Amino acid sequence: MLYEFDLAIPANTPATAPVSVDAPLAPGRVAQVGILFPTGCVGLVHAYIVRSNHQVWPSNPDEQIIGNGQEVTWPESFDLDDAPFGVVCYAFNLDDTYPHTLTFRFAVIDADQARSAQEAVSFLGRLRQLIGV
Repeated sequence: MLYEFDLAIPANTPATAPVSVDAPLAPGRVAQVGILFPTGCVGLVHAYIVRSNHQVWPSNPDEQIIGNGQEVTWPESFDLDDAPFGVVCYAFNLDDTYPHTLTFRFAVIDADQARSAQEAVSFLGRLRQLIGV
């Protein structure tokens, strides 16, 4: 399942008062995350993603993701196995002239599919141990 959420960030939005959008997701495993930074952000728009009051992406606290005219994407393996299943996307804008809109994207594997995939990997691991590979 692919989820997409837009977040409009006004000019002069300080880090101390970021704007946010709730991103409800289905139970399962986040397999990929992306943030689209339109041309013109020039490193002035900063984004980060939080779940249960803890910053998840980027992994290092007190840092943010920046970009300009690109989609920053990465593969992920993050389980959403307890409610609430969503995240909150935050951004602030140090541009004193222009507002910007970021697009956050999440690819989520259904909980049953994620569980089946994990069981298959576990079975293969046990089989390798059994045959000594």
